[in-house]
Amino acid sequence: MSDEQSYDVDEGELKKYNALVYKVERGSIAFRAGIKPKDRIISINSHILSDLIDYNYCVGDSNIKVLVERGHNELIEFDIEKDYDEDLGVAFESPVFDSITRCANSCIFCFMDQMPGDLRKSLYLKDEDYRLSFLYGNFITMTRMNEQDFERIKSLYLSPLYISVHTTNTKLRKQILKSHKAENILKQLEELTSSGISIHTQIVLIPEINDGDELVKTIEDLSYFYPQLESIGIVPVGLTQYREGLTALREFSEKEARAVIAMIKPYQKKFRRRFDKNLIYLADEFYYKAGEPLPEGSEYDDYPQYENGIGIARYFYDEYHSNLSKIPSKIKYPKKFAMVTGELGAMALSNIVHDLNSRIAGLEIKLEAVENAFFGGGVNVTGLLTGRDIIAHFMKKPKDIPETIVIPSVMLNGDIFLDEVTTDYLRNELSTNVDIIDNNFKSLLEYILK
Repeated sequence: MSDEQSYDVDEGELKKYNALVYKVERGSIAFRAGIKPKDRIISINSHILSDLIDYNYCVGDSNIKVLVERGHNELIEFDIEKDYDEDLGVAFESPVFDSITRCANSCIFCFMDQMPGDLRKSLYLKDEDYRLSFLYGNFITMTRMNEQDFERIKSLYLSPLYISVHTTNTKLRKQILKSHKAENILKQLEELTSSGISIHTQIVLIPEINDGDELVKTIEDLSYFYPQLESIGIVPVGLTQYREGLTALREFSEKEARAVIAMIKPYQKKFRRRFDKNLIYLADEFYYKAGEPLPEGSEYDDYPQYENGIGIARYFYDEYHSNLSKIPSKIKYPKKFAMVTGELGAMALSNIVHDLNSRIAGLEIKLEAVENAFFGGGVNVTGLLTGRDIIAHFMKKPKDIPETIVIPSVMLNGDIFLDEVTTDYLRNELSTNVDIIDNNFKSLLEYILK
């Protein structure tokens, strides 16, 4: 049930409020009340909304007054009765309704500083917003957080948060972030964890800078915060060919990658005994670079940093093995296609693809490991391949372009690659079919069987 009232208001007073509704679910409470796409929700129960967190907090009541701006200079208030915690059924254009807090660091390894200058503007947006950390798992350094931010996190219990630590050595951290605002990270973590806030932490590891003894100190310092500390993810620095004028850095050698793994293993065993979990998780790249096998799936403890690229290959392997009983010995109609992946992805998938081709009569998958010429350097992950990389790869042998190419969705934002090439453009340039699947074995199997 809802009633609505109209108001007049000075448009200039409303410009700072951006809770813009872009979708209203048909049949939902908002739909029945009369809230429409392009409406701007100003407040709920007189509480001004600054972000999705405010919205989720306020919408939980059973009786709410929703103040909406529609068009220009018109305010409408909806008086809505609903079940407690029942959602209105609206989706917003952005999760942050005022403005996203931008990163003011100049990290020596920042990937965005290593991109060419002609990509879409959104790719250069560096956020440092604790709200996006809580809502979506974005890593933040906390260099833009003030006392009010810490108090809000604690009072609303915004947990877990995802924190980029890199090192607990304050002087070194300031050098890595190139920020004088990189305060004592241990003090900040103490403030959060002592209030019950859980944290996932990240270390971007750089040879001869924050590895070795510095890494040992960082691990030991962070372990103090268990059980609020839920994970320590360690990823190698990623370097592209666009580093002119930036700090001289290098990648890990095979020997150094082995040394990192050897150094981490005793800590994982110790934490397994003490905490019943490894607590520290290394990115897949370390194992491939070192030529060592990936840890077993149980070593990843429910994959707390999967979205950070840690454990993806092992998860794919385990998903494959758990679905062996669903893999048929033959398919009704022959199926032949090329599956695009990055050079690192090819290392993870080659055995599985070979096994599928052997197991399933009528199936022929050709794994295409595409070199990332667009970013160059040591970039070899699948998610950073561009449309131009794929086109260049297949145009080396234009007569051998397959009839169907399968692309994992991790390369795309909708139907657009990082370099603004669309899937339709790819189809036209290569004169072939292009199909999209999710980056997991279940999606691949469904595609094979359909």
